[in-house]
Amino acid sequence: MTELTPEQEAAKELVIRTTPKGQLALDQYVTILADYRECQTTIEFWRKRLEKLKSQMAEIMGDWEVGTVNGDPVFFYQRQERFNSTEFRKQYPDMYRLYTREIVEKKFDPEWLRQARPDLYEEFQVKAMRITFDT
Repeated sequence: MTELTPEQEAAKELVIRTTPKGQLALDQYVTILADYRECQTTIEFWRKRLEKLKSQMAEIMGDWEVGTVNGDPVFFYQRQERFNSTEFRKQYPDMYRLYTREIVEKKFDPEWLRQARPDLYEEFQVKAMRITFDT
């Protein structure tokens, strides 16, 4: 890493002292941010491409549960323990009502905690990184 001139060091110190609490000046890290942005773009491209290929495979597979190449299974539809109740309700509304029951449950209410104890709420509040730097 290159040595900073006294003027650059003073400017860096000024940025640190004048940046509001909770903020950090990232001026010296623009290349990292640019690489991050490029990676985000690339990830999004490949995510879309993957979804398109999955859709094509699903169309090819139809109702079959296993697809093979040279006799080796390479594509599977596995049933999961989840149930598509929305689609079931649309196709069988009477059966949906028949098998519907009221369930009473206790549920933690983070909004109630936030109002009563904002200090504890803030301590356990989830942080999500979001970078909006454009080069």
